[in-house]
Amino acid sequence: MYFERKDTIAYINEKMHCLAEDTDLFIVGGQSGIVIRNEGNLDNYNFTQIDFLYATMPDIVILCININDETEIIERTIKFIKGAVGCKIAALVVYPIFYEEEDIYKQRKAEMNIERFQLYKKKLEKKFALPVFLLSNSVDINKLVTTIIDRFSE
Repeated sequence: MYFERKDTIAYINEKMHCLAEDTDLFIVGGQSGIVIRNEGNLDNYNFTQIDFLYATMPDIVILCININDETEIIERTIKFIKGAVGCKIAALVVYPIFYEEEDIYKQRKAEMNIERFQLYKKKLEKKFALPVFLLSNSVDINKLVTTIIDRFSE
């Protein structure tokens, strides 16, 4: 079944509305790529994720990022999401698996060690004034849960 973009937004929004009668909180997950690196190629535009963002109209967003993401892309993503749906970015969560920088063919994955994460975390917290958590660290994820609860308690 194929939907036009506006129909997709309406469909998801209607389903959420129906479920809202018995639900206090929705947790939804989207994919990356809301902001693209190369605006010159229309195939790079991720309209599916943009439509999903508009359909769900989140109150807060937890933005999952990769250590290889440039801070400019992270900043543009934050601005786009906040501008598009007027929500708050509650936190940044760093995905712990990345491609080694010297691996130009992107075949060797590595897991981030805590020292590298701490350096990256300081950089991001200074730049964005947001809490930063490591996805593979259970202590961080518990802190993230507390952050989410605090955001909804404001």
